[in-house]
Amino acid sequence: MGEIEKVFNFETFLTGGGITLILGLLGGWDAMLKLVLISMILDWVTGLIKSIKHKTLSSRTGFNGIIRKSVMLMVVAFAVGLDEVLNIQGDTVNARFIVLMFYMGNESLSMLENIEAIGVPIPSKLRDILIQCRKKGETEK
Repeated sequence: MGEIEKVFNFETFLTGGGITLILGLLGGWDAMLKLVLISMILDWVTGLIKSIKHKTLSSRTGFNGIIRKSVMLMVVAFAVGLDEVLNIQGDTVNARFIVLMFYMGNESLSMLENIEAIGVPIPSKLRDILIQCRKKGETEK
């Protein structure tokens, strides 16, 4: 086996192990986590597009957005740990679900605000659904 294959295999091992560790800390890969991550990414991208359009692009603001989203994922990991300590499992509403619903609502509403600022109309019913998600996360705390 050549040097390239050794490095590729080691890097693949590290990458796979890192992803597995992160997903384990976040409670596993499911539809809720996927939707929150998509919402975070789309919020950041639409914010970037909005700032380009309005000529307010700032690397500090973009970096702060990434830091903020990273801390949100830390809160999700904490909620997972809390559920484990309290032995909350199954179909019951747990801390992870509440945190993910709250962040999904917030990130999605922020994304819609960015999209509207870009000049794209948003269906009002979609906004209403996202507000309900955010409220569900707030009231279930």
